[in-house]
Amino acid sequence: HVLYTDIDVYFRNDITNLQGFGLRLPDSIQMGYEAVDIFPYNAGVFLASARFLRATHHLLLKKMIENKSISYGSFGPGDQGLLNMVYERELRSVGALDKAMNAKPYHAFSQNAAIVHFHGPKPTDYLAMVNSNKCNFGKMCARGLQRGGACRYVLEWLEYIPMSERGQFAALEAKCKPRWFQA
Repeated sequence: HVLYTDIDVYFRNDITNLQGFGLRLPDSIQMGYEAVDIFPYNAGVFLASARFLRATHHLLLKKMIENKSISYGSFGPGDQGLLNMVYERELRSVGALDKAMNAKPYHAFSQNAAIVHFHGPKPTDYLAMVNSNKCNFGKMCARGLQRGGACRYVLEWLEYIPMSERGQFAALEAKCKPRWFQA
């Protein structure tokens, strides 16, 4: 099996034993929800059978070349749209990947989250929201700060970045710490 993640993720737990998370390894492909719990799915984190990917690789390439665009209409853009379009039947039949494997900061914080995906707003976008009340992702930043996911996940994420870069997030830490980490 292959676990693919975008670069804008961090791992909260050791995931070497995916079945330990209660996951059934798919015979095809499984992707998580986008911003809302409906199809098409988000390709920022996906789990797939290597055998399935090898068997369908030619079809994936064929559809990509035929499309002559990075837009796949209602299936979404880029690789995500292509995967949703080509594997729609498999994705719908298997169902979405467990939210613990693709937690989003604009949703409520989940202690069970194994992989946090900064889908949409990145930590710098949440910082901009705190500093200027502006966000390049519409209401997603405000939602994340109000629901607590953004604060909790960003504060955890800060533990993994170099101290030399951490200072730029002081305003975000100041806003989040009192609210979510009471002494």
